Amino acid sequence: METPPPPLPLAPRDSIPRRVLIADDNADAAMSLATILKMEGHHVQTACSGAQALSQGQVLQPEVVLLDIGMPDMNGLEVCRRMRQLPWGRAITIIALTGLGQQEDRRQSEEAGFDAHPVKPVNIKLLTNMLSTLPMQKMMASFGTSLQRRPTVPTEECLCIKAPGQQSDSDFLPRLL
Repeated sequence: METPPPPLPLAPRDSIPRRVLIADDNADAAMSLATILKMEGHHVQTACSGAQALSQGQVLQPEVVLLDIGMPDMNGLEVCRRMRQLPWGRAITIIALTGLGQQEDRRQSEEAGFDAHPVKPVNIKLLTNMLSTLPMQKMMASFGTSLQRRPTVPTEECLCIKAPGQQSDSDFLPRLL
């Protein structure tokens, strides 16, 4: 008689459940990732287009958006720009999920307002670590605290770039890879 497999791991006890919006025109990919993140304890919704991501974001008020860049109706770069203009989108973490990983692609995602640019297939362990270590930006913003998006991850998983408005090359804002 075979023993049953162990149960799938849930979020660590010290992990904070996040409100996550996944926007990807590949519905199977979005649902698969949503299932994994739900098993980790996060509240997740999916959108299959840029327009749907904007409307669902308004309702969900996500802390994190995982956004495909190559969507047909409105690409992820435009969706990110629009989200950053909305009150609920200014302090959130927006992560590009894309197959595009060239230097120019990363530059464009940074200019659009993305906080991170991992290349598909995404490392699930790294992604769940990102989610569990993000600061509680929405709560801080509700108290009027001035925020800069500064995720807390090990430095080997960061690409450091000069923060907007910084005069010195010694001051850097870590960006997730």
